[in-house]
Amino acid sequence: MWITLSATVGTFPCSIPGRRLLSTIDEEIQNLRFAHSRGRRAPVEVIRLSELRRRSMKHDIFAPTRLDFHALQFVLKGTGAHWVDFARHSLKQGDVLQIRSDQVHAFDAESNHEALLLLFRPETIPPEPMRRLTMFLDAPVPLAKHEFSSFVQLLDFIRRIDGMPEEKRLTSMAPGLLDAIISGLDEIITRGNATIRTTHHHRASELVYRFENSLQSGSRRHPVSEYAAQLHVTQRTLARACQAIRGRSPKQLMDRHFTMEAKRRLILGDDTVEEIAFDLGFSESTNFVKFFKRIAGTTPDAFRVEQKNHSSE
Repeated sequence: MWITLSATVGTFPCSIPGRRLLSTIDEEIQNLRFAHSRGRRAPVEVIRLSELRRRSMKHDIFAPTRLDFHALQFVLKGTGAHWVDFARHSLKQGDVLQIRSDQVHAFDAESNHEALLLLFRPETIPPEPMRRLTMFLDAPVPLAKHEFSSFVQLLDFIRRIDGMPEEKRLTSMAPGLLDAIISGLDEIITRGNATIRTTHHHRASELVYRFENSLQSGSRRHPVSEYAAQLHVTQRTLARACQAIRGRSPKQLMDRHFTMEAKRRLILGDDTVEEIAFDLGFSESTNFVKFFKRIAGTTPDAFRVEQKNHSSE
């Protein structure tokens, strides 16, 4: 396998008040919508991490946050970490880390590494490379020195375009450079795993991609048979695809997804365990508590208390 996972599961870091990312915030949960910091209409922006740390913002970049866009972090120098869905990913120079719009992330307050952050709307990317990026770039990936240098040059070019006066700027160039970056990462992904472009693998990964999107787009759990029917395949076909691509059964993927969603709700909101259980499709809260404890190793209430105690330290 071409990906080297480097992460430790734990609690999200403590928040540090007075920091805000690019755009806007809704309610008390940090839900960020894409908005170019210079007011551009371009669906892509590149920011240096050091610049982001220096900005005076209402949004706390060190607290759990959900984006409505994708982000890629290219580490320029130093070592550090980034939190994605309760995992602390170690980062070093030459690494690239993806943050998807369905995940909860936070910058690590104790890290001082430098990075370029590529922020973009996923719908601007061609479906096929975007699908592979979403499916297979799920941990920090070390790039070869010459490959990393090529990406940095493209990222710097996007920054230079943004810095140009309106009358001198070619607005169509930034999306084209974004396509080049995604295509380059797609090439690295497929080169590292020769089976990805085979017809069988393509069909299986496309089915799993659609299945996982179904899980993410709906708030309530349903039997595997309903997901299979929605995808117009048999349960056996779905099971084979999930096993081939993720190494797990559809039910295991469902359990992982809804446990993660429950953790997000427990940390980012004030809903009761009973409310969360109902919203996720459990008829009884006791069934939800048993489910959560089986997967997470602790009860929902204990998990919430642990996280809140950590954030108040």
